[in-house]
Amino acid sequence: MSRVDFGYDSGWRRVRKTVTPWDEQASGWAGAPSLDRRFLWSGWRMLLEFDMPAGGPEDVIRKFTWGLDLAGLNGAVNSLESAGTIGGLLAVREYDVSGAPQPDDPADYVYLYDSLGNVGQVVDWSHTPSDPEGAIVAHYEYDPYGGVTKAQGDYAADNAWRFSTKQWDDETGLGYWGFRYYDAVIGRWMSRDPIGERGGLNFYLYGAGNPSAYIDGLGLYILVNARDSVKVVSLDLEWVHVSWVAHANDDYSMSDGEDLVESFECCDCVLVWVHGYNTNLEQARDSFASAESAYQGARGKCKVYGFAWRGDFSPIQFRRSMRSADITATGAFARFIKDLQNACPSTRLHIASHSLGARVVLGALQDGVSGIDQVILTSAAVSNSVFESGGEFEDAPLSANKTIIAFNRMDEVLRTPYQLSQLHAALGQTSVRAADRVPHASRLAEFDVTREWQTHHGGVYKSPQNAHFWRHVAPRIK
Repeated sequence: MSRVDFGYDSGWRRVRKTVTPWDEQASGWAGAPSLDRRFLWSGWRMLLEFDMPAGGPEDVIRKFTWGLDLAGLNGAVNSLESAGTIGGLLAVREYDVSGAPQPDDPADYVYLYDSLGNVGQVVDWSHTPSDPEGAIVAHYEYDPYGGVTKAQGDYAADNAWRFSTKQWDDETGLGYWGFRYYDAVIGRWMSRDPIGERGGLNFYLYGAGNPSAYIDGLGLYILVNARDSVKVVSLDLEWVHVSWVAHANDDYSMSDGEDLVESFECCDCVLVWVHGYNTNLEQARDSFASAESAYQGARGKCKVYGFAWRGDFSPIQFRRSMRSADITATGAFARFIKDLQNACPSTRLHIASHSLGARVVLGALQDGVSGIDQVILTSAAVSNSVFESGGEFEDAPLSANKTIIAFNRMDEVLRTPYQLSQLHAALGQTSVRAADRVPHASRLAEFDVTREWQTHHGGVYKSPQNAHFWRHVAPRIK
């Protein structure tokens, strides 16, 4: 009998694992663990695994090499984590774990996957004299819920990375997904969904009850077939639904929509609206309708599309919403824009956003999305320094002809005690004016909406307060 303990950092990543045996003679747990491992991460990609022997120096026992995950392999822009790193582990270099000095000829293992990112084979690529071409040292087959039905090879038991490219603990039989642990025997999560009902009415259901079609990257929500293109669903206002950040068992699960490339009707120009933070589907739909009505009321002529993303976490979980925005930016949103551009190459494309939607837009532009005419950021919930030299989105303005920043000096969000100190909803107050610190200031323009919007963070949606703003920007969006 043994006790297994885990330690985590502030981002829910597991940074330590210890196994302590039961001492029969002392009728208690042994004084020192029989196994003590530490883990170093970059995002959700494990980089190093350390062995911490009692009384001895720490040793690096594994080094991990990652590439594009399942989302990146199927069209996302430089996606390493959009699908929760599923299918992204390329190779592991493993050193001696006996406590001896690390050898000069460690073992190198290469990972091969099925279409859902489950590890199918592990190849020993060490190129030893007795086996210069490498050999399959682990082979796995699974039932639909991840239970191992066949495990063959000398390395099959030692390899911890299996179903969904997740780390599995032999001591507990559970897989570690990041935010939760999963039991493949019963096909259920071991704890409630951290995002509650927004992840589905059943807090413990894995893969919406259909794991052959749906995967879960981090234990938070379902990735609706990450290999598909984004979907378009016709409502009163066209609703572009991002397929990677969809919820299960509610209106977000629109996986049966038509393929965007096939259904999109090309026109002269399109305005894509990206909603902000703390917005559910119904609220997003209303915000899109308000933006479309105000834009058309100002004689705007472009077709308006709304882009929904997963940003409706509570204020105390704002960091999680930022993370969701980053994943969406380089994943689903970038893919949607490129799908649209490929479908209609002559269509002039404009993008507008509200609040944290600016992070989705700027992240995509910084990551390589280009060919945008006008970008409009309203009440942008990002730091004032993002466009400065060395800033997070320094080069994003290069991807558009002009980026217009509508800022509000009285925005109520500026007085909200969010956990993230660098949150500002008045981007542009310092960045654009400090032209000496902004390399691409010539591509930026400010628009002060303080007098009209006053304290309203969502002033862009409120009529008649938003009329002046739309009269100013509508002629540019054509």
